[in-house]
Amino acid sequence: MLEMVGNDQEMADMYFEMLFSEGTNVVSQLSLKYDSDNRVTAVQQGEGADAADWYTFSFDGDKVSALNKMYEDGESGIRAFSWVLNGGKVESSNVDFMRTVSGEVVSRPADFTWTYDAVNGQCTGVVYQSTGSNYVSFDFENGNYTAGGMFEYGDAGKKNNIFGVDVAKAIAGVTTSLDDDHALACFLGYDGKASLNLPTATMFDAMSEDDPAKAVTCTQDGEGYVTVAKWGGVGMDMMGIGVKVTSETIFEFTYAE
Repeated sequence: MLEMVGNDQEMADMYFEMLFSEGTNVVSQLSLKYDSDNRVTAVQQGEGADAADWYTFSFDGDKVSALNKMYEDGESGIRAFSWVLNGGKVESSNVDFMRTVSGEVVSRPADFTWTYDAVNGQCTGVVYQSTGSNYVSFDFENGNYTAGGMFEYGDAGKKNNIFGVDVAKAIAGVTTSLDDDHALACFLGYDGKASLNLPTATMFDAMSEDDPAKAVTCTQDGEGYVTVAKWGGVGMDMMGIGVKVTSETIFEFTYAE
């Protein structure tokens, strides 16, 4: 199970609404359901009796198909996607994008090939099969996901568990910097190896180049898996007039036995 918790009311409300486009609950939670073969069958939003399927998954050999159960007709977004796995990571995908064209929401499916670094086995990008052009690229430095300078890794001793969630990508995923299909591939471990280290700072919510990086702190269990990742610090206010504010958002990960 993956649980994400917002600690600061205003910031948590903003990110919750950005991700799910609904509500102002401080706590947003994703729960993963598995079958007897340890394959994910559903990703749910909400807690306990209020939990509802967000995506459901089905399997046919190396093909994994996902259906967005919360998609509503007439909305832009992803209605469904599928992955073809090779060696436990996504080799190619098809995404059914619902796009607004001339005022009408229509299906715009696209096929992609996922590329990986030959040395570290990390996903470096997603490429349109039709044109060979990049849909999205992921930059790594010294084996760590930087998101174009968004993340810093100031302490080489803060190692990431090689089987754990990539904390930097998880932060990007739940703040809508990644599409659903790649964010879920990250959470499920289908997008290759995670960053070698844990991020120590992020510029994600910086208002300008003068706004200081937000420190990222991670709590690990006895086996080295990150159980809590949070960032916070002092920055400029929304008006940019030099009034200092502090924001903090916490992500909590609960790993199934």
